[in-house]
Amino acid sequence: MSKFMVQNNAKKTCQMNETENLQRQLNDYKWLFNTVEVAIAIVNQDGSYVDFNEAYIKLMGFSDREQLYQSHPADHSPELQPNGKASVDMAEAMIQVTLSKGKHEFEWTHKRPDGNEFLSQVVLDQIDFDGEKRLRAVIHDISETQRLERIVQERTNELEHLAKTDKLTGLYNREKLEEILDQEQYRADRYRSSFAIVKLDLDDFQKINEEYGHDRGDKVLAAVAELIRGFCREVDSVCRWSGEEFLIVLPESNLDGAYLMADNLRSRIELHHFTGIDGLTASFGVDMYQEGENINDLFRRVDQALRNAKDTGKNCVEML
Repeated sequence: MSKFMVQNNAKKTCQMNETENLQRQLNDYKWLFNTVEVAIAIVNQDGSYVDFNEAYIKLMGFSDREQLYQSHPADHSPELQPNGKASVDMAEAMIQVTLSKGKHEFEWTHKRPDGNEFLSQVVLDQIDFDGEKRLRAVIHDISETQRLERIVQERTNELEHLAKTDKLTGLYNREKLEEILDQEQYRADRYRSSFAIVKLDLDDFQKINEEYGHDRGDKVLAAVAELIRGFCREVDSVCRWSGEEFLIVLPESNLDGAYLMADNLRSRIELHHFTGIDGLTASFGVDMYQEGENINDLFRRVDQALRNAKDTGKNCVEML
């Protein structure tokens, strides 16, 4: 055998080995591509499919690979994304950003053939695939994560609400009202606005508990709370201050307006029929915040006005 033939055979053998290695690497890649649990799709720059793995087929809700190949990724999105923009326009924009930056990450709402939609986190990047520049989309279904986050947030909001709400009446408790008073005081001092406080105490309420029982007394308190809430403006804040005491903060209100409001509420309580008892009245103390004063000074005046109402004979409104 000539030296040339030996060299030629060696060259062919080397080429065959290289081809086998490349084929083995390609097989390994395909195996990894199709067995990884993360959904991956390779697309052209116009968004059309080049390839996708089994996880992507499953995520998109298909059972037939060929059927998915014949579609376009835009077919698997609702007409509009949650931000109100058309999915087709947004998809093109995401592609252009990726082509410009090399990689882009964003949230996307998909739509399965059965009509169900799900939210995903998409990582889109440029890759060299089969000798051409393509785009690779790695997609994670985050709809369950979002659902759990929403449940946690709703529960957190509920707990925060309960922490600042009186359990019996559903009104604000003292902690919440103190926050509101701080806000109103800041606003009054900064913008030279005004607010007033109305404090009311149900007259002889202990006799209701003694005569009709505490269960009936609790129902009366809840009914009074509902009456006050329905009587006040939306901007007003109502609090159960203590056992049978309620406090109302009236933003943008002067002393005359607060007095008139309190007297009308007093009359409404007196005329209201509360189930299970013969009747009910309330005494009121009213005063207005004075710019720059300590909020405790305002409370002292309101408390004194309420004591005066009790001493005057109850079922009346007093202010200093």
